[in-house]
Amino acid sequence: MCRLLRALYGLRQAPRAWHRCLKKVLEDLEFEVSSVDAALFRGTVDGETVWLLVWVDDILVAAQGEEQVAKVKAHLRAKFDVRDLGPATYFLGMELSRDQEARSLKLTQKKPIGELISRYGLANARTRSVP
Repeated sequence: MCRLLRALYGLRQAPRAWHRCLKKVLEDLEFEVSSVDAALFRGTVDGETVWLLVWVDDILVAAQGEEQVAKVKAHLRAKFDVRDLGPATYFLGMELSRDQEARSLKLTQKKPIGELISRYGLANARTRSVP
């Protein structure tokens, strides 16, 4: 008989154990879980608000300044084996494009929509101005 001290990847309790572990690490950095969505964390670093969006083992970090993002990444890197993939361009099936001059973020789903159009043979269909 063996007693597991940690949840193993692939077991039913692994996602729950991972979320509890990540939540504890983020609470040490004074982040709070959103009351609306358990995957959204909000914290303050150097007086600026930082948002973390977690999906399984992917984390999207957003803040006004690069310094705050770097500090959060360094804290996570100290606790976990982390790979920094750079600025986000694709997350949860959405393409992200930023325009820093206009201070805007655009989310599109061109790839999934294109796949649906191809699947149902509507690639050559004409569009209508009114549904």
